[in-house]
Amino acid sequence: MSGHQAGTERISVALCTYNGARFLPAQLESILAQTRLPDEVHVFDDCSTDSSVELLVRFAAQAAFPVHIHRNAERKGSILNFEQAIRACSGTLIALSDQDDIWHPERLQRSEEALQQHPGAGAVFTDGLLIDEAGEPTGMRLWERFIFTPEDQRRLRAGDYIPLARQRFITGATMMFRAQYLPWISPAKDGWHHDGWASSIVASFSGLCWLTEPLIRYRTHPGQQIGVEGHLVPNADTSSFASRSRNHWTSFFFVLQQLDWLCPTLDELPLPAEKRASGAAEAFYTERTFLAMRLGLPASRWRRIAPMLRGRRSYQRCAMGWLSILRDLWMAKDGGELERARQVPA
Repeated sequence: MSGHQAGTERISVALCTYNGARFLPAQLESILAQTRLPDEVHVFDDCSTDSSVELLVRFAAQAAFPVHIHRNAERKGSILNFEQAIRACSGTLIALSDQDDIWHPERLQRSEEALQQHPGAGAVFTDGLLIDEAGEPTGMRLWERFIFTPEDQRRLRAGDYIPLARQRFITGATMMFRAQYLPWISPAKDGWHHDGWASSIVASFSGLCWLTEPLIRYRTHPGQQIGVEGHLVPNADTSSFASRSRNHWTSFFFVLQQLDWLCPTLDELPLPAEKRASGAAEAFYTERTFLAMRLGLPASRWRRIAPMLRGRRSYQRCAMGWLSILRDLWMAKDGGELERARQVPA
């Protein structure tokens, strides 16, 4: 059965384009082929110089739902472009769409059903199959690359959101969220992608649910503004103990900086007291404190022992327990890592 399903929800799709003519037709066709069609699509084109807009006009003429095409007067980049696309949506549920992926026919239907089945969840996300430029499977999935393991899923189901606090595993192209959280998710703070920011804010209010099926084919190619590789740490120098030590401590810099920007925003949100004491908000505060403690450990190994032992429960929950304690004790340190982490430019 295809078309709009009777119900109280209205689904908006926020699609952003920029010189995407090579891959855009496949994604537009997959939206038209949805078993649950969207109620509207808002497309924001970021000054394309190829035939992207012409393809969108053709798509709008074919669609059985309203398609609103907006053309930016000047380049904004993908993050700001997605933010304005999200704000333009009028539906009760908002699904994000990249220009170069291909949706499974049940992507919207399954996501809507998941939110109906989990009324306490503010957003749903899914796994995806990675494909190359030619659309051929690479043999990998999104959750393998972004590290969302079965153990992480078990912890989230149990209400422990530390995995979300330390790892950005939610891909916006797989996400659908409730529009009631729009007033608080835009704009994203510097240093955050729109999808990571939106999922973090929504999770702080309500929690998340997910579908293990790969409901999109996520294309990887050199022309992506933000892709899989943009989320990965480049290969680091491991040629000496000094470089391995430096890599160990600097691996915490980016996450701590993101949490330094997120937590003050959480302070200002109208979160119920119980939400601050549990779930995602509690995990963000806890992970921030834990990373600051690790980076603030003194240069002297002997002087590290007492604070690490006091924090052993945090090591168990937020890291790998005694293995992480031993690594933090062994790695060389100059004592200025915390200050440098909080001065890294956005």
